[in-house]
Amino acid sequence: MRKWLAGFAMLALVACTQSPQSGIEVKDAWSPAAPPGAAAIAVYAKIVVHKDDTLLKVSSSRAAVAEVHNTFEEGGMMRMRPVGQLDLKRGEAISLQPGGMHLMLMGVSEPLAPGAALDVTFHFANAGDVTATAEVTAPGEPAH
Repeated sequence: MRKWLAGFAMLALVACTQSPQSGIEVKDAWSPAAPPGAAAIAVYAKIVVHKDDTLLKVSSSRAAVAEVHNTFEEGGMMRMRPVGQLDLKRGEAISLQPGGMHLMLMGVSEPLAPGAALDVTFHFANAGDVTATAEVTAPGEPAH
């Protein structure tokens, strides 16, 4: 009985310390609903890095172009600029959030109403493709 309990305790400990096989988790993805006629929407998420990697690009079947952007202030105005590749280090948790780094989907094929789902694929050098489903929220409504 003791051997069984010791084995079970060891298994439980290993299960708690293992990271996902791909080395990357993309979680809590969401997007605020854009006003009618908008051709661009923002997507936010959290990237948890378990192994060093590089985010090469992002894509979505709902948009002609998808890019990681960073928001910054210049001359008293808030501006956005594409980031390009993003080096990720083990142990980091990158927050893609309003007012900071985020995804921009441009040339959106159709408007997305609150409650809709939006798939975004993150293309990593080592982990490969990781697809996240973003929930579209009503304007001013926080992500669930």
